[in-house]
Amino acid sequence: MIKILHHVLIDTYNTQVDEHLVSGMGTGIKQIKNLIRKYLPGCDNIYKMSRLSQLGILAVELLNDAEALAPCGEENHDQTEETGVCLFSSSSCITADIAYQKTIQEEFFPVPGLFVYTAPNVVAGDISIKNNYSGDTCFYILPGEDIGVMKMIIEA
Repeated sequence: MIKILHHVLIDTYNTQVDEHLVSGMGTGIKQIKNLIRKYLPGCDNIYKMSRLSQLGILAVELLNDAEALAPCGEENHDQTEETGVCLFSSSSCITADIAYQKTIQEEFFPVPGLFVYTAPNVVAGDISIKNNYSGDTCFYILPGEDIGVMKMIIEA
């Protein structure tokens, strides 16, 4: 049975970890950059990643911080080599897809570096590499947030 220990929500205007708002970070791209500076200092290669990978790595960092701050006696899990990554999204990597398509339309020759980030599993791989996870990784595209379907997929 799956138990949600913590959750992170990053949208255009706010960042929330569990029920706590992370404030003073700005909105949109500015918010993401400020969060990266605060929670991932020295992780310079993150700026070369797609926005989806940046958000994924940032969310995991916020989850790890929430787990580390959990009071003793609560059900903290040990991250082992068996830790995997299962992600869900309704839009996949559409931003990277649009940027890649634009290079085809405007320059005829697509930019190979952008193509790499048009695969949604790249974010799961980037998270695994950054955190030394070697369990399974997956990325599912769902039409909307459906915790029941997500649990069914994870438990299968």
